[in-house]
Amino acid sequence: MTTPWRRYLLVGLLALGVDVLLPAGLGPDQVCSGTAASGVAALCVSVRRNRPDHPSEWYVLAGGMALWAVGMGRYSWDKHAGAILRFPTLADVAF
Repeated sequence: MTTPWRRYLLVGLLALGVDVLLPAGLGPDQVCSGTAASGVAALCVSVRRNRPDHPSEWYVLAGGMALWAVGMGRYSWDKHAGAILRFPTLADVAF
């Protein structure tokens, strides 16, 4: 494992610690969404660096992860903004 990936792992573990220690609310939900978004970025960087034979499958996976992160971020924002959550919401479009 190279040094940048070790740093990424360390930052991810720190984010996990912050997520666990924050009181329930918008903060931990947004940390979770941000961590998922960073996973999308890491996956795209890995595909560009390692050049697999079939990169499109990896980009589809990254797109799915990105949509999940957007959906989770929007859902948590709506939930903590006091909005009345009707079905379907904008978050459901991403999910």
